[in-house]
Amino acid sequence: MLAHKSKWIAVILTLFILVPAFGAQQAQKPLTNADVVAMLTQGEQEQAILNKVRTRTSAFDVSKQARAEFDKRCAAIKHPGVTASAWATEIKHIWDTMVSVVICLETNGRGGEGACDSIPRPIN
Repeated sequence: MLAHKSKWIAVILTLFILVPAFGAQQAQKPLTNADVVAMLTQGEQEQAILNKVRTRTSAFDVSKQARAEFDKRCAAIKHPGVTASAWATEIKHIWDTMVSVVICLETNGRGGEGACDSIPRPIN
């Protein structure tokens, strides 16, 4: 009986070690344009998306072609009770924040025209 309990304790301890490590690896996946579109599709609130865009590691493509694709995918998303102009404003705000993140990263935090103002900087 004691050996059986020891096995279960070992299994539980192993899970306590492996599960957080797996979660940490998942959290390190850079946020992409497709991830942002998925959050919008799922109805996530603008502020929550902006917080993730500003704080998570990212790999955004902000080229003209990517912007056209982003706009096309976002135009296909329908949320009842949200006007077309309100939706367009939300999409523009999110896109502009994604661009700011890219500018901030490419300039090592120096940005330009306030690009890094809303992006948290690591504490050295």
